[in-house]
Amino acid sequence: MSIILIDYENDPQIVLTEMLSKIASGDFKYGLMYMVPLTREKASAQIDALHTIAEEQLVTDVELLEDDNGTNLSISPNSHLTPAGRSIFNPLKLQGKISDQIIQLLDAVDEETLGKITGICFNYATFPPALATVIDEGYISGIDKYQGNNTVTLFFKARPSITDKGYNFINMQKERTNSVTTNIISNSNNANLMSGDHQVQKNTNTYSFEQTAKQNLADFEKYINQLSESDQKIAKEIKTDIQNGSVYPNKWEKFRNFFEKNPQITGLIGKLIVSATTIGTSFIN
Repeated sequence: MSIILIDYENDPQIVLTEMLSKIASGDFKYGLMYMVPLTREKASAQIDALHTIAEEQLVTDVELLEDDNGTNLSISPNSHLTPAGRSIFNPLKLQGKISDQIIQLLDAVDEETLGKITGICFNYATFPPALATVIDEGYISGIDKYQGNNTVTLFFKARPSITDKGYNFINMQKERTNSVTTNIISNSNNANLMSGDHQVQKNTNTYSFEQTAKQNLADFEKYINQLSESDQKIAKEIKTDIQNGSVYPNKWEKFRNFFEKNPQITGLIGKLIVSATTIGTSFIN
């Protein structure tokens, strides 16, 4: 990866993102982007950016103004960045919790895609918190800042690399993730053995282990039917793992976002595991 040099004054992306950052923070006057209209001879990059904002619908409630005097952009007090406008400030498509996004940024170092964060003019309204954390905490070396007027643009002063602090963060997140499956198994076993369902199990005059297991499966199926299609696919994969006896720590590490988004399912999974380890998996179909 080569070091990226930035022409702050004329770089089209910097000019565009500086405008978008100003709009996101409400930092403009008199309802216009500029006090006086711009002319192509003096501000070609700025005029191109104004056209991009209006034509690609990066901001709501704006109007491109063009006449013999030049070009400007009318901005409403209600103007805000659209999803398309905000996506420009998230070129790596970071998603999930901030801790997940930090891991994605650190992964981008190894994948050599971190260069996508350079050449963007951020301010407090558009700077992704995860990116700010990575820089402020020193998780990645080689990144420097160009400070503008209440803005910051990132560039590489050297080939970026993950620091010891960055690796410590990665290891800490792995340790937390490794405990997810163990907690599902051990905590659910301890809790569910004393739950109402298992108290019923002990009363063989009313229910058998097999009947309770079937009820646990029915509760699980009822819950996942309410999930999105993608989450249902994950839940069914977990059910298959239980059916095949393929459950162990780290098994579902890749599903940590799924568990965080659907915390109630951990108890249902725990009940399935308890039933499967008690009477086998023949009740799962």
